[in-house]
Amino acid sequence: MIRLAPALLALAYVSTSAGAEFASAPPWKRLTCEAPATPGDIRDIKCNVNGAGMPVRYRFTITFLGGHDDTTASLKASEDGSPLVCGKDSKTSLLGEDGEVSLFCNLSLKHDPGTSHVIAFSVVWSHAQYKDFELTAERDP
Repeated sequence: MIRLAPALLALAYVSTSAGAEFASAPPWKRLTCEAPATPGDIRDIKCNVNGAGMPVRYRFTITFLGGHDDTTASLKASEDGSPLVCGKDSKTSLLGEDGEVSLFCNLSLKHDPGTSHVIAFSVVWSHAQYKDFELTAERDP
């Protein structure tokens, strides 16, 4: 019998048919996104998602190191070029936080099966060091 490490269970989301991947998969699957390196303290991140035919909760998190009294950061989200408003319990800006700091955006979206969409996140910061980001998804009950 082959045993898979728990990390392998968090593979990138790829839609198959009508959201069947959400029926048996563990919650909060990590999605694959494109985040080309850019000069300066700017990151434009684009994530392709496929329609599942049901509401899906997305959580985008971006983390920075070395935050201190003059650290600032802000985050904007969009879908297919149109602005999105991050939902409840999101944190889309910060000012003067110390240590490892993060911004996050919670979204609940429903797309028709077989459709493709681009969810994008634009992040600008100063006086901190970019560490990483992640976009995860789970079925929205």
